[in-house]
Amino acid sequence: MLHRKHQGHVVVRSVASHFSLAPSPCRPGRGRGPRASGTLTGNNCQNRRARAFSHSSFAYPTTRRPTPPVRHHKVAVAGGRGPQDYRTSHVTWFLQLPLHVRPVQPGPPVRRGWRQLRPAIPLLFVFLPPPTSRRSERCTSGRAKREGKEVRRRGRGEEPGKMQYKNLGRSGLRVSQLSYGAWVTFGNQLDVKEAKALLQACRDAGVNFFDNAEVYANGRAEEIMGQAIRDLGWRRSDVVISTKLFWGGQGPNDKGLSRKHIVEGLKGSLKRLDMDYVDVVYCHRPDASTPIEETVRAMNWVIDQGWAFYWGTSEWSAQQITEAWAVANRLDLVGPIVEQPEYNLFSRHKVESEFLPLYSTYGIGLTTWSPLASGVLTGKYGKGNIPADSRFALDNYKNLANRSLVDETLRKVNGLKPIAAELGVSLAQLSIAWCASNPNVSSVITGATKESQIVENMKALEVIPLLTPEVIDRIEAVVQSRPKRTESYR
Repeated sequence: MLHRKHQGHVVVRSVASHFSLAPSPCRPGRGRGPRASGTLTGNNCQNRRARAFSHSSFAYPTTRRPTPPVRHHKVAVAGGRGPQDYRTSHVTWFLQLPLHVRPVQPGPPVRRGWRQLRPAIPLLFVFLPPPTSRRSERCTSGRAKREGKEVRRRGRGEEPGKMQYKNLGRSGLRVSQLSYGAWVTFGNQLDVKEAKALLQACRDAGVNFFDNAEVYANGRAEEIMGQAIRDLGWRRSDVVISTKLFWGGQGPNDKGLSRKHIVEGLKGSLKRLDMDYVDVVYCHRPDASTPIEETVRAMNWVIDQGWAFYWGTSEWSAQQITEAWAVANRLDLVGPIVEQPEYNLFSRHKVESEFLPLYSTYGIGLTTWSPLASGVLTGKYGKGNIPADSRFALDNYKNLANRSLVDETLRKVNGLKPIAAELGVSLAQLSIAWCASNPNVSSVITGATKESQIVENMKALEVIPLLTPEVIDRIEAVVQSRPKRTESYR
């Protein structure tokens, strides 16, 4: 836009130019005014007026500082020193054309004719926005619905039967929908050689999340997993590794969630894993003898040291998670992003009822464990029938077997078998798919002692689309375990 004083008036002439912005060779500088770094190119110093095409000029009385009806916007100047502030008229603002402001010589207003405006007319067509495609999209969507087809928006990389990757709560960390945990197997049933085969089978299926804890096999599980990953030559950034802290030994300070044990316990886990960091560190259980503020501060300290990226909880109540977040918000610290509860067809209260406010309030994600109820939902157990190679045959898990293999539970398992048979899947695949279909579950932690079990478990991804509302209702009629939600009296 050009300004010119003439007999107590300011003449404002709008300029539209097809020339690009570039630093002036004869008027270097920055900021507004005659020494602005962006000018019209094309023999700028010799013939500026010949290369500026105005389409209007008008005059109005001026004061100390004229205020013409202009619009302001920032533009990046090629070869300049960052965004500069230029003025444009209403027409050129619509065209998004930056203009140069410079003083002109005194004289009467110059009105230019139609012929001099012709070079700027093609710019109207160059800068017009392309026609929107929303209408065509709506038409396509409408035709699909009329034909009875389901129009579904899938997330990035989603494809039925393939491994999906979901955000861990509101964090940016993406974990595989099915994962693998070292509980029971590593150190108790398997050593490094067998662990390498299982971990590679998981990676071949797309699993990137592997769970561990300092208490599993008294730390031996972490050593096996760390050595197996080293021997397999995996790149550390390709996998997500987690561990859990609470039971670290027999000493008075070797257990719990004190600052001392969190710091020393995580250092010990990293040493056994032979890693510089874990992606997620969990509080394995709540600690009533340690102030929650101490635990929150300690978790943030290990994150600040680079030993972990995120922290979460395991088997905490909704109230305890809320208290941890209240402390974190008050101190401007990082709160827990994930909870690891037990979740299967027989254990559902926390995930489906108690934690409901946490999903929307704090963005809590879930990495659930025991989707097969310690193997009960595989259908291989019966009254007095415990396979010799199963976990219930281990001395440490006989009490768990006595609590799990009761008549009512076995009756429900037998009632689920016909449903799985009609779908053409195994009972284990049906049970895992049912857990993974919950939208609040980020990852379902599976366990296996054989490669064939991993292959079977991973096929549960193909079962998720088969879980129609009718199938879910039939499952509910058998297990009858849906928790009752709190009544609302409004």
